[in-house]
Amino acid sequence: ADCFFHTGRPAVTRCKQCGRPLCSECRHITKEGIFCSDKCAETMRVYMERLQQIEQQRALIEIQDETYLAELSE
Repeated sequence: ADCFFHTGRPAVTRCKQCGRPLCSECRHITKEGIFCSDKCAETMRVYMERLQQIEQQRALIEIQDETYLAELSE
């Protein structure tokens, strides 16, 4: 596939967020991955933060459920 931004240049990777094919010049490498733009990198960062919050909430609910069930069985 060709780079999304440079027709005729071969893509070496894809954006982690949107999947656009990217040449080596267009890729933005961050600790979170490779992106086509700061916007995609920020979108992924926000997504990962929200996912972590949801996972923490689920874990807390599981602990509360286990505690409640243990109290019922006493």
